[in-house]
Amino acid sequence: MMQSNRDSAMAAVKDFEAVLKDRIASHSGELLQTYGDGSLSVFDSASAAVSCAKELQEEVRGKVPQRIGIH
Repeated sequence: MMQSNRDSAMAAVKDFEAVLKDRIASHSGELLQTYGDGSLSVFDSASAAVSCAKELQEEVRGKVPQRIGIH
């Protein structure tokens, strides 16, 4: 995205971060760190993490490429 249109890519990243923070908070999670296009969050339960990931994917589908890992 950065190679084709830097301004558009930066706007998409900022929008994604806002959605990310909102979704994490709505599932009682904590955003520990962001780095580049990645982040590290913790949740009290696996089901909260999965629900957050699912909502996040649904909301940003088609706007930014994404992969979510749960460990």
